[in-house]
Amino acid sequence: MLRLKRHSQFQRVYKKGAKFKEDNIIMCLAANGLKHNRIGISVTSKCVPQSVKRNRNKRLLSESCRLTEHYIKSIGHDIVFIVKKDMSKLYLNNVSKMMCKLYKKSGIIS
Repeated sequence: MLRLKRHSQFQRVYKKGAKFKEDNIIMCLAANGLKHNRIGISVTSKCVPQSVKRNRNKRLLSESCRLTEHYIKSIGHDIVFIVKKDMSKLYLNNVSKMMCKLYKKSGIIS
């Protein structure tokens, strides 16, 4: 799955995207007009002050995206995951379950 990298790409998803919330994660979803999905991960230092924990959160979300991307049947979306509370103590399967719930809420999962 491709990544969102530019600030302008994130801002477009924040402004025009639909938002879905599950426990510690907010998912913003916006159409991108392409033939593939792109993913972005945002973990702010305000929510997770220590960089080690911030990076752990990013790694957990990245790996969960990799493991759950085959569930997504709808293409042409930009998806941004925003961490609101520290998830560094959670296991990978817990984060993957949260992501699947978000996919179901948004309707991009079959």
